[in-house]
Amino acid sequence: MSNIDWTQRKAAPTAAEQLQAAKDAMKAQATARRWECETGGIMLNGMRVLTGIEDQNRITTVVANARRSGLEMVDFKAAGAWVTISVVKVEAIACAIALHVQASFTVERAHHEAVDALLDLAAVQAYDVTAGWPM
Repeated sequence: MSNIDWTQRKAAPTAAEQLQAAKDAMKAQATARRWECETGGIMLNGMRVLTGIEDQNRITTVVANARRSGLEMVDFKAAGAWVTISVVKVEAIACAIALHVQASFTVERAHHEAVDALLDLAAVQAYDVTAGWPM
């Protein structure tokens, strides 16, 4: 006789559970893609601007503190090179970054909602989570 306790055996996932697991995995891919997009940087007037969380925070801090301090120009290290730029230009960079970040979240949300609306496993597996992201 075997000592296997058949009452502890787990049932195979139902079709609904499989569908939900596939949707969760696809939404996780969309979230990962949003993070890559959000923090991957942007091109602005031929200059690469970093958009990682630390970069976003640094730009926001420069804008806030420069205005409070009455500065019109600031020295800034942008992607390894020193530049002196106006606070107005730093504000424009901050706005461009904010728009880029928001666009990344908007696309992620659209993907999450589209995936939630899918009705079967084949549709989830065929879904293109790489479409529509800002550059």
